[in-house]
Amino acid sequence: MAFYSSATNLHPLDTDTSFDVFVKDLSTGAVFLASAMDNGFASNGSSLISTIAASGNRVAFQSDATNLDPGDTDATLDIYVKDLTNGDVMLASASDAGSKGNDISLAPSLSASGARVAFQSAADNLDPADPDPLPDIYVKNLNTGDIQLVSTSDSGVKGNGSSQGAALSNDGRRVAFSSTSTNLDPADTDGTSDLYVKDLVTGDIALASTTAEGLKGNQSSHSAALTGQGRRVAFQSSATNLDPADTSVLGDVYVAQPVLCTIVGTAADDTLVGTSGNDVICGRGGDDSLFGVAGDDLLFGEDGGDVLDGGAGADAVDGGTGAGEDVVSYQDSPAAVDVDLSLGTGFGGDAEGDTVDEVESIIGTPFADELIGDSGANEIAGDDGDDVLTGGGGADILEGGLGLDLASYAASYAAVVVDVGAGTASGGTATGDLLDSIEGAVGSAFADTLTGDSADNVFMGMGSGDVLDAGAGFDLVYYLYSPTGVTVDLAAQTASGGHATGDSLAGFEGVLGSTLADVLNGSNDVNHLLGSGGDDTLVGLGGDDVLVGSTGTDSFSGGGGFDTCDNVVGEVVTSCEL
Repeated sequence: MAFYSSATNLHPLDTDTSFDVFVKDLSTGAVFLASAMDNGFASNGSSLISTIAASGNRVAFQSDATNLDPGDTDATLDIYVKDLTNGDVMLASASDAGSKGNDISLAPSLSASGARVAFQSAADNLDPADPDPLPDIYVKNLNTGDIQLVSTSDSGVKGNGSSQGAALSNDGRRVAFSSTSTNLDPADTDGTSDLYVKDLVTGDIALASTTAEGLKGNQSSHSAALTGQGRRVAFQSSATNLDPADTSVLGDVYVAQPVLCTIVGTAADDTLVGTSGNDVICGRGGDDSLFGVAGDDLLFGEDGGDVLDGGAGADAVDGGTGAGEDVVSYQDSPAAVDVDLSLGTGFGGDAEGDTVDEVESIIGTPFADELIGDSGANEIAGDDGDDVLTGGGGADILEGGLGLDLASYAASYAAVVVDVGAGTASGGTATGDLLDSIEGAVGSAFADTLTGDSADNVFMGMGSGDVLDAGAGFDLVYYLYSPTGVTVDLAAQTASGGHATGDSLAGFEGVLGSTLADVLNGSNDVNHLLGSGGDDTLVGLGGDDVLVGSTGTDSFSGGGGFDTCDNVVGEVVTSCEL
């Protein structure tokens, strides 16, 4: 966490009573002096109004110090950003060419990565389009040095009033702020402070302090705060016409979702298809199907239970807060995807670069996907392919579809009980989950009970003391992520070492070892013994076994039967027929 203080005993290099900015590591207790020069020595002025990036790598603050940057010698308030990874301090309130702002700059807001910082400034030399001393909103790209004037209309005309209170979205794309300007939106002509949201990519600007019907607030609105994706903005307002329940001029807090749509649905059930460009598709009411096709699209389901398919491109998918279950679909993706509803992120295939918000369900691709829910009740469908499905919190439905699919509870806060045959799960984050077409499970860091069925199952116990009963079929137990080597005997159905310590096994014909030195012993049945790294010992015993080595110096002994040994170059091999 970041904060400012005039204390003289928080850091040994800060012995004066001027305000300074500090960062506290809540896990270690360490305190860092953020308002310091590159060499770590304290600044010679006061530093206030700090904000820390969600990544924790950068802190922004305002300061009147004259020793933080060689170009800043006038004791005017400026915006600085401290890189906590290398100690560098950057002057943010500067033009593209690096010229320091010639008037005060205040109130910074950082993107999640710390790559961009928004702030207000009265300087008239930061952008040629801003020649007056009225406060305006700027965003500085700290990676490129570029600075962007934010408080402008759709067409780029600078606001003719005062703008302040910038709030930046996590990705640095959207900025919320208040302004008394009368030329930013045709509906705002009275000079009262209103709330705006600017999209820095498209240049679009939306008046947020309005009624649901688009009527502008009749009193002052200010103090913006954006959600992570910048789709919703909270603000304070004295307006009496924003909500029928609020008729006083006392300040109240509102949440708005300003959008600028290029394709708009109706109150009925619509199918809305975008273009090859960058579309903003809004479903409005009804249970809609939205297809972005190509381009970097914005899909807003709004009311109803909607199906949202962004297609190719880096899409922003928002189901909306209305009634109904919203689904993000990647069924037509040309490659596997990794989608996490809890983080709102997407990677791979059509999900690459996607952000996902207010969505309850996921449909995967025909390939091997990793799909993760959030703390609510989710329905996650893997479609075809060998998928790993994580429900997260809530009573979830996990549908594997075709392929060998796993239900993962690796992040559970407590032990889980999973029965893939019965399709049930309980305990920890598994509580209330229903499983369909699931062939295996990944356990938690605790002592889990994982039970298979008559088909081929795969189980991975991520902690010690697990009870793993595979049932009939050709079943595998995985110890790939064990922190130490494991010893597994499939004849005795015993396991020890690392994640295998205390495990009880039943019905397994195959084992995948750790990346360290394992001892994997088979039975008189057909076994698959798979080393994953380290100096492994693989002993097949009876049956027609498959023994596969990996990196390290492995020892292979096929035993009786017709055995196949792979990755054996330079290894010790006995009784292997292939």
